[in-house]
Amino acid sequence: FGHKFSTNRLGFREKDFDFKKPENTFRIIVFGDSITFGVGIDDDHRYTNLLQDMLVFESKVIRVEVLNFGIFGYNVDQEHDLIKAVLKFVECDLIIVGVFSNDLKMTHQRNLKKFTDIEAHQIPYKIIKNVYVVSEMSFSH
Repeated sequence: FGHKFSTNRLGFREKDFDFKKPENTFRIIVFGDSITFGVGIDDDHRYTNLLQDMLVFESKVIRVEVLNFGIFGYNVDQEHDLIKAVLKFVECDLIIVGVFSNDLKMTHQRNLKKFTDIEAHQIPYKIIKNVYVVSEMSFSH
């Protein structure tokens, strides 16, 4: 889309950061799909960067860090697995999951019927507790 971006050592469109949260820092990790990733826009226009700018402006006492773990094309089942993996080594205080309506179909369930007789509703799905979900529709202009 004509916008260059770089990735960190983990392959995410985010700056490099220490896995251990810095002292006196409130760290937010944001997961999501292409909208969270920021397809078609510069880094400083992604909602995660705007959120950090707003929180830094408002916070006079504590440092705020917002890390973007958005991946183009991901759905909630993939984000669930990514959250579990990332939280094994990255410290944070809050998780936000950016959701667009098409993310609610689980990737493997959508394709499973093509290859088996198993219906999507027969597959167990575990929801992570204490995760804030933000509709990406609220960030439209």
